[in-house]
Amino acid sequence: MKNRISLPSRLLWLVLLLPLAAACDRDDALYNTPHPTEGAIVLHTGYTGDYYMKVQDYCAPVPTADFHCPQLFTPGSYTLSVFTLPEGMERTGDIISIVSLPDGTLTQQPGELRGNTVTVSSTADDTLSVTLPLRQLTRRLTLKMKLQGGNSGIVARTEARITGIAPALDIAALTLQGEPASVCPIFVLDDDMLTAELNLLGPAADARQQFTVIITATDGQQQTLTRDMTEALSAFNQGTEPMALDATLELMNGAVLDADITDWTPGGSDNADAV
Repeated sequence: MKNRISLPSRLLWLVLLLPLAAACDRDDALYNTPHPTEGAIVLHTGYTGDYYMKVQDYCAPVPTADFHCPQLFTPGSYTLSVFTLPEGMERTGDIISIVSLPDGTLTQQPGELRGNTVTVSSTADDTLSVTLPLRQLTRRLTLKMKLQGGNSGIVARTEARITGIAPALDIAALTLQGEPASVCPIFVLDDDMLTAELNLLGPAADARQQFTVIITATDGQQQTLTRDMTEALSAFNQGTEPMALDATLELMNGAVLDADITDWTPGGSDNADAV
């Protein structure tokens, strides 16, 4: 009678599991990433400051120029947006708005807004590398009014307003949004020159830009002057370098407040003659 040799139970289990392990190894070898049914995104902006990345409902702060997004995406097409959120601006969904002051006008000098957007395609079991530099989306505007003639000492203060300014931008479409708003430049007088600094998204589409200044004399007299700025600001969104506009505030009389203002012209122009 032959003796029957029995395998130890641990060895028997090992023999049974070997085919399963081999099958798992073969399945793993079919995939390139740990996320076989979803796609990943690696973002490269070259921007060294803090900014945000937004894809549909996913939005997260990004502290580095190269960002391995922890969120995975099902296969499909997406709008990927990157943007800063400077002081004086706020975000609701895709809309970034300049904060309004208590009087309803826009903050005169919010921080510089940068951003960009691109359409990307997420592929299952793949990592998409996206290079997307942040563009400058606001532009600085310097307004200068030269006091000329009369007695400049008669001017005690000025209050100004520009209408027809865009209050917001859709970061996913890079288009200006919102009803035309107003901004109130704050002019500072120095050596017969009134100067104000603004930082704007740009003129609102299909709106005219009108400049109004109320001049108050030392004796309390007031005069309101208005000039259309539409033409002067027509090229505002065609560049990013600071823009300067000049005008002349002509004081007609040294004793009483009697003034006129020229049209606004590009900074340094010799065309700012009184009218």
